[in-house]
Amino acid sequence: MTAALREELRNTLGNLTGADFKRFKHLLRDQGQIPWGKLEKADINDTVDLMVEMYCMKAGDVMLTILKKMNHNQLAMENDLEESLREVKRVLRNTLGNLTDADFKTSKHRLRDQDDKIPWGQLEKADRDDTVDLLVQVYSTEAGDNMLTILKEINQNQSAIDLEKDLEECECVAHSL
Repeated sequence: MTAALREELRNTLGNLTGADFKRFKHLLRDQGQIPWGKLEKADINDTVDLMVEMYCMKAGDVMLTILKKMNHNQLAMENDLEESLREVKRVLRNTLGNLTDADFKTSKHRLRDQDDKIPWGQLEKADRDDTVDLLVQVYSTEAGDNMLTILKEINQNQSAIDLEKDLEECECVAHSL
């Protein structure tokens, strides 16, 4: 997870102009955890290393807070969406992984019957991970709600309850009760 976090931080900081990156480092210093002596000459990789070292898995949250202070709301929103999609995928992989093979197959048939946004040729051959990827590709952050509906339709009530709880815990963007 840390490698993915580091990569996301690097990519995001790489999208900043030189002046914005310098301002980002000043605002990061103002958080009070990383001394200016370490940040002043730090490049993007060094800055990411310092952030992960100091804030661990909260480094992404710190970055989003600073980007919002800098009025880089679009960049912050894109990162929020990416994080939400990762969470939706994680939750759906867990949910589909807990279904029996027969229930998984039934859920794919129900998904096909629901609408034709995912071609049956792709869905029919898809394993659990591929199905999650297709769901998120087509439905974005609403993929969790779509699967919740399907689980209820195929009488997988405990799986539906568990999925709903997991979606609430990760506060996935489009999930609503």
